[in-house]
Amino acid sequence: IGVQVLAVESQGRVRQGESLRLAGYEFVFRGASTQILESDHQAVTAVVEIRRQGQQPSVTVYPRIDYFTGEPAQTTFGRSASLAGDTFVSLADWLPATAESAVLRVYFSPLVTWAWMGLLLIMAGGMYQLARWPKTHLPSLRLSAERREGEINGQQPEAED
Repeated sequence: IGVQVLAVESQGRVRQGESLRLAGYEFVFRGASTQILESDHQAVTAVVEIRRQGQQPSVTVYPRIDYFTGEPAQTTFGRSASLAGDTFVSLADWLPATAESAVLRVYFSPLVTWAWMGLLLIMAGGMYQLARWPKTHLPSLRLSAERREGEINGQQPEAED
């Protein structure tokens, strides 16, 4: 829930070399290319650099949108992950991208990596407890079984130490 509440997004039309800014990140549009893959399938792939507060090196992502005749467009995000959060870039499907300009949708979702790390920590703790379970529970279960067996045979249970 916290990841969704803290997520921010923006959208805008950018020309080649222009950028969008969001949450301390700069998304620079470097161009797009169109490929005709089949008679009913066309793909547009953009090249977007993601910089954190103008720092180098930048990360390059390749968001893509596939157009099919008679079907809705399918969008593939460009994604970059860091401890600060995940950034996502997609092309808007309502206005086609060209080599000179495109409409970019950019998202920043903080704490995603930390949520995954928390999940891994919970799983490690669970596996540790499962590994310890026979050592901590089997002696008491064995003693309880011996008591029940003794009561059934009419013997008095032995006193515990």
